[in-house]
This record gives sequence, C-alpha cells and structure tokens, in this order.
Amino acid sequence: MDIDGTVLRSAAPHRIILQSLLMDAGLIEQELDFSTFSDRTDTGILRASFERRHGRTPTRSEQASFEQAMAARYAALGSVDSQVMPGVLDLLARLQTKPNWNFAFATGCWRESATKKLSILGLARPCMSTASEFQSRPDILSQAIALGWRDTPPAARGLTVFVGDGVWDAQAAGTVAIPFIGIAEGSAATELMCLGAHAVVPDFTNFWPILEDLSARLAARAARQPKLCSPI
Repeated sequence: MDIDGTVLRSAAPHRIILQSLLMDAGLIEQELDFSTFSDRTDTGILRASFERRHGRTPTRSEQASFEQAMAARYAALGSVDSQVMPGVLDLLARLQTKPNWNFAFATGCWRESATKKLSILGLARPCMSTASEFQSRPDILSQAIALGWRDTPPAARGLTVFVGDGVWDAQAAGTVAIPFIGIAEGSAATELMCLGAHAVVPDFTNFWPILEDLSARLAARAARQPKLCSPI
C-alpha cells in the first residue's frame, strides 16, 4: 500500500514540506510540478532539482540532511494533517488475523518521515520500502512485495495487489505486473480506471469484498489456463 493520499490524508502537507525544503535550499523557485519529474519520489525530485541547479546529484550526506529536515518539519505538524483514511484500521486489523495474508507499505517518501506518519496507525514495526532505499517507484514496490512475502513459503502465497492514489502508483503496478486498486474520487478516479485499475473507491470502507472479488477473479482465470505437460 502507498501511504500519502492512500492510507493517510497526508499528501498535501507532504508536498508543501518538500517544496519548502527545496525552496529554502535554493533548488527551486516556484511551486513543484510533479509532471516534470521522471521519478516522482522524494529522492527522484531532490536529485533532479539538485542536478538542474548544481549540475550534479546530491551526496549521501546532503540527501541525509534533507531526509532529517523533512522528518523534523513533519513531526512539528503533529497528527492534525495526517488523518487516517476511513476503514484503514479495520482492514489492517483483519489482515493481521488472516493466515498467509500480509501487507507492506511502498512509499515515495523518505523512511524517517514515513515512520513518523505511520506511527498514528499504532504499528510496532511497519514493513515498508521507501525512497530512502530506491529512487523509482517500481523498484520501491518490488522491494515491498519481497518484504511482504519474505516469511511466507511461495506455495502459500496468494494475491499480490498494490493500493494507491496516484497515476504513478498505477503505473508502478503496471510495470511490476500486479493488479492495482485506486483510492480516489471524481476525475482522479476516472483516470485511474483508464490506467487499468481493478476498482477505484474513495476510502477503505467495505474494502475487504473488493479484495475477495479480485482474488476470486484471478483464481478463476488461473483455473482456465491450459496446463503445460512435461515431455515424456
């Protein structure tokens, strides 16, 4: 699952803080236009902005400073602007009671700020892949999938699906070749459906039937596939 705009209503404050950090550092002079970045992650945006201004990417130390500043500014907001989407807590509680059902977070934000955001969910050690480890969303998502299934034998693994709110989330799911469920309304929902989402809903209320329906559809499709026989 994605975090900002998906499980938490935190997309707007995240964007504002990232933008202010880049402006304070003299890397941008106007509001961020995410469509101009090939990698729409904190790391991708920082590196592209840094290269445009300085002709090079930031050092590890420089990026670490931005990550720490991001987390500090987000922590100063408290939880006011990081409200949990309806139905999220019920869904996570249910997933934790289901054998062979796991969840992991795949987020384009940095790890320290992501950890602070997720603290509102009361998870002891959230399993997640972030922009602190990878620059591209497909790489972040691939790692989240690996982490989510690491303690489950391959034969026992079931449906793998990504839930997100952005076009880049749907595109990442397409690149990794897994089903996608969108969290959006209005024109944003229409756009996600056009990108091949299995379903798009405004929040996680009554979300479990959607997962069951998708699982049943994929199982039925697999059952219709011709069985390959080994040559004798």
